[in-house]
Amino acid sequence: MCKLQSYVVFITTCVLLSGCDTLEKHVYIRNVAFEVDHDANRGSAFVCNITIPYSEDLNQRLKNMDAQSYFTQLEELKRTYKDSIEIFTYDIIPGKNKTSKKIEPRSRFKAKGAYIFAKYSSPGRYSETIGLYPKLLVHMRQDRMELDYDFKLSDWKK
Repeated sequence: MCKLQSYVVFITTCVLLSGCDTLEKHVYIRNVAFEVDHDANRGSAFVCNITIPYSEDLNQRLKNMDAQSYFTQLEELKRTYKDSIEIFTYDIIPGKNKTSKKIEPRSRFKAKGAYIFAKYSSPGRYSETIGLYPKLLVHMRQDRMELDYDFKLSDWKK
């Protein structure tokens, strides 16, 4: 009886652990809210993209990119990965804050990841991995982008 119980515990543990790896790759994001300071990007409007790759090759490329590289290569990425990329584009206007947008990827379970890129004019990474939570609040500061997953969506304009 003891061997059987050990075997059941072992199999259950393996199944649970293999399931955890799969869960990490799913994209759960459904809403993004932006809070934009009046001096974000030195007061100049800019673009922010949420990009979802559907191929592992593209996922690996995006994972290592900063925003400057991403926006420089964006047209080439669209051509090369036209069936494996989904992009949500937002025009960000400093001082205009508390706006919320829905995100509806074509497949949350086939997506290999999710990334946010902001086209600031000052040097910096301005890119982050996102997607493991249904809500994302992006604080656009003067020279940085901060992410928050713990906020009430009902407080934001749509």
